[in-house]
Amino acid sequence: MKRLLVLLLPLSGIFTGCAGLKHAMIDMTGAGAGAAVGHFASRGNPAWTAGGAAIGVGAAEAAQYYMARGEGKAFGTGYDKGRSDAVKEQYWIQQNFQQTRSAAPAAPITLYPIPIPEQEIDGVKLQPTTRVLRIQQ
Repeated sequence: MKRLLVLLLPLSGIFTGCAGLKHAMIDMTGAGAGAAVGHFASRGNPAWTAGGAAIGVGAAEAAQYYMARGEGKAFGTGYDKGRSDAVKEQYWIQQNFQQTRSAAPAAPITLYPIPIPEQEIDGVKLQPTTRVLRIQQ
């Protein structure tokens, strides 16, 4: 019976899939360690051996819970950092774009004088003048 158990425990990890393999292996290690402690402490009493295995699995599950909780916090921190970096990058892209636009040389401006002769419109005499037409290319 012991040989069959020793052979089947490692093989059970194969059927759990890749995602659950780590979880199952940690549980099996905790159960094995707890069973060994219970077996040696009680000098082979099966009830104590089973109780030690159960305590070992419980300890392994508790450890995995705290590990997953820490990984979740680390993921959230990294996600927030990535978002803030993206906002900073967008800010600096806008700043650099505005600097390159303001640093660009202005288009040449040409002024064309346009003489306007004396004229009479609706009985009102207008004096001759010159207007300037500003063209920027």
